[in-house]
Amino acid sequence: MNDGSLSSRIYWFNHQGVSVLMMDFTRASPAESLALMDQFPVFIKDQPEASVRMLTDVTESSYEPSIANKWKAIRLQHDAMMRASAIIGLSGLVGVSIRSFIELLEFLNIPRANRKVRIFKTKDQALAWLIKA
Repeated sequence: MNDGSLSSRIYWFNHQGVSVLMMDFTRASPAESLALMDQFPVFIKDQPEASVRMLTDVTESSYEPSIANKWKAIRLQHDAMMRASAIIGLSGLVGVSIRSFIELLEFLNIPRANRKVRIFKTKDQALAWLIKA
């Protein structure tokens, strides 16, 4: 569990020799979610193209259209940096929104979109996929 501060919600960690960016939206309020998204570009700005592996936990997070819209814009803007993105904790409106975003990537024919973003039930499953991606 995190203490709610941004530093405990977004950070790099090493899993079996692979760097993974964690974005933890667990029980985040809309304001916390928006602030966390503002940090995403800062954390990946120095990373090589197609190198960022990211684990996103959205367990019990809040949903507002402004959050979904901001996330779509940020991810599309930085898509070239992404190697793989695993999402866990989907339910309710957050789950609908994220699944819709993945469908949007496919519809827009974003290269490799369907291989870059995957949804998993557990953190272990997500990490196992990320280290192979």
